[in-house]
This record gives sequence, C-alpha cells and structure tokens, in this order.
Amino acid sequence: MGTAMKRAAVILSVSTLLAAVCLPMLLPRPCSADGGPYGWNRVSVGTSRELRAVWGTGINDIYVAGDFGTVKRFNGFAWDSLYPGSKDALYGAWGTADDVFFVGGSGIALRFDGSNWQEIGSGSDSDLRAVWGNSSQHIFAVGAGGATVYGDSGGWSLLESGTNNLLYSVWGTSASNVFAVGASVDILHYNGSAWNKMFIPTNQFLFGVWGSSPDDVFAVGKSGTILHYDGHSWSAMSSKVSRDMYAVWGTAPDDVFAVGEYGLVLHYDGSEWKLMHSGVTENLFGVWGLAPDNVFAVGFGGVVLHYTGEEPVPTATPSVTPKLQPTPTASPTPSATASPTPTPAPASADVPAWVWALAAVFVLLLCGCGFLIYRRLHG
Repeated sequence: MGTAMKRAAVILSVSTLLAAVCLPMLLPRPCSADGGPYGWNRVSVGTSRELRAVWGTGINDIYVAGDFGTVKRFNGFAWDSLYPGSKDALYGAWGTADDVFFVGGSGIALRFDGSNWQEIGSGSDSDLRAVWGNSSQHIFAVGAGGATVYGDSGGWSLLESGTNNLLYSVWGTSASNVFAVGASVDILHYNGSAWNKMFIPTNQFLFGVWGSSPDDVFAVGKSGTILHYDGHSWSAMSSKVSRDMYAVWGTAPDDVFAVGEYGLVLHYDGSEWKLMHSGVTENLFGVWGLAPDNVFAVGFGGVVLHYTGEEPVPTATPSVTPKLQPTPTASPTPSATASPTPTPAPASADVPAWVWALAAVFVLLLCGCGFLIYRRLHG
C-alpha cells in the first residue's frame, strides 16, 4: 500500500471515529414518552385512567387520584391500588399527617386515615374540584355552581360564595386568608367570615392557585395566563406560552411549577418562567412535591411524572397542535369503561441548523476519503 493510500486510510478512520464520538454529543437529546433528559421521568402506577390530583405526606406516602374513584398510593417501594368505595371522579386531594381528604363528582368527600375510608357529608351535591386546609379543623372545598364548603374532619357545610361560576382551585395560608379561582373574571378571597371578589387584570378562566405566603400567590389559567398577588393587587406575568395551565405548586417564591395542556411544564426561578421538557404530550392536571428536586405531576391517560431536580432548559414553545383531550372545563360522566390512552405524538428536539451543517461536513469528508481510496485501488 502506497503512502497516499495509507494517508487516505488514516483520514477515513479518524473521520469515522470523530463522527461516531462527536455527533451524539452535539445533537440535542429528544424527550421520549418515558421521560426526558431534563429531570422529568415517567412513572408507571398501573392505570390508564385520567389522574387529576396528587398529594402526600412524605416519600413513603404519596397519593394520586382521578376518574372513576381511582386512587393509587406509593408506599416507598410500589404503587398500591386503594378502593374508596365510590366510582365518582376524584378531582382534588389534600391532607394532614393523619388523614387525607379527597373530593370529586356529585359532592363526594372522602377521608382516608391510612387504613379505612369514611365518606364525609360535604353539604353539596355539585362536583367538588379542589380541597385545601391549614389543619384538620379548617378545610375548604370548591366546585361547580360556585360551591364552597367548609368544615373539619367530621363534616362540612356550604358557604355563600357570591358566584354561580365553576370554581376549580382553592388555596390559602390560614382559615381567614383563602383564595379560590375559576370560570369567572374574578378571584374570590375568604377573610374568615365571607367570600369577596378581587379585581384581576384578565378575562381568562383560571384553573389553579398556590402561594408561598400571603403576599406571594400565583394563579394560572387559559391561554398561558399567569397572575401574581403581592399582598395588595394582582398583576399579569409573562409565561411565553399560549397553552392552558391547569395547576400550580411550589416550594418557595423562586421555585414554582405550573403544568397544563399537552404536557406543558413551566418553572419560575424568581425572575422568569421557563419552559421545561416533560417528555409527554398528554394534558397534565395536577402538580405537587416534597422538595425542589422531588416533584410529581399527573394527567391524562394515567400519566405520572417525577421530577428529580435537573435545571429547566429554556426553549421555544413547541409548534404542535394539541390533541383533543378532556380538560377540567367539563365533569366527566362516570362509566365502567376506562378512558382510552392517546397515542403520544412523536417527541423530538429542535436541532439547530449549525448541527446539521457540521453533520453534512462529516458526511462529505467521509465520502471524499472513500472516493480517494477507490481511486487509488482502481486507478
């Protein structure tokens, strides 16, 4: 083999090695249906039914709940099925160290003490969409027709809310400082004796509310709407997205998560909201966690995601058309048939043009080396 042949063979070998090593490092990693490379991973809990709520007391005691009375509990090792004795859809969950409360269709309210289920008289026959309390003695639930109920672990009674609009979420800091949001142009505030309407700078429906303190409250809703309350007034925040957001939760003023339509997950770091890669395309209806690096999200088709603390990656909103999926705007009719699991759209990462250009250079270099060897062998 001549000197030129040897040189060509060396160039071809080196080029092939560089292509094999460098290209996988340069190409962005796509998020698959089983989770992405950005901290969110899909968890199998053994159901394909819509999951609407998630809550827990610790890493060995986490609950997800949803349609047809579905309740799953993580005991630290596996997800067990619980049987509350009701087939009503369960939309909300909240609890204390001793009891977990679930609310749902037709005014159902359930209490679980770790072993036994008890149905609580809610005082309402309207669908209840959310529940929150600051102790087992002060529990609030909200729902359809402006229903607001209040009570303790023994029983609840109706409060006059002043609205007939559907209320989706409730959260507060005490029994005299509670916020409720829903299908209206107002946010309701409970001061310990009555609900009052608050002015907000939007005409969009709101689906979720959460805060870190009385002067740091977030509300999320339709078309990328995010509002913030500073203790005096509500102001609009830029989400940089146009998709609906169904729930919000966080650990601190600079660590807030919002989830929503078509696998949408946003994170707020105290200065701006950033889009995160969830790795799924299903609607996400609930979010809750134990710590900044231990967060769960639940949604359509039995989706459960677990976040383990990777930094969010700023990116443009994916330009895809969301599939038609049930949203919290309508109460599903209980049925014995499980909800179908949609086939996720192919997930992919946006590959910059310079990466493709570099890949083309590698390919051309390989082709050139191959052609040179061919000429030497047959010339």
